Amino acid sequence: MEIYEWTYRITLKGGKLFLSIYSMIKDLDIAPYFRKKTKFFEASKLSEPYRLYYSIRNGTWFRRTYLVKNTFIFFLNMAFFLLLARIFLGKQRFILIKKAIKDGLAGNLGYCTDLEV
Repeated sequence: MEIYEWTYRITLKGGKLFLSIYSMIKDLDIAPYFRKKTKFFEASKLSEPYRLYYSIRNGTWFRRTYLVKNTFIFFLNMAFFLLLARIFLGKQRFILIKKAIKDGLAGNLGYCTDLEV
């Protein structure tokens, strides 16, 4: 999510992005479950708590800050996502996701000290 937010801020400030079809990009931080096709909730079960928390928190903040055009749809979508998370993930992961969303909406983007799940 960080790269999306960073490049989006470049365009907001009038910067230009160029696509080079000959570039090769190698991600240095690839979790094992992303090397193959994995459904989101399956990956969420396998993900380290800190990775899941920061991904959801930062994504929530970015979408809410820059992309949301319809607040009702945004929160309806979030409620549906939380319902699915409660059904498919354990209680601890669900609590972690709720905290991540709450922090993302509040703009609490610093280091999180209480990620015990």
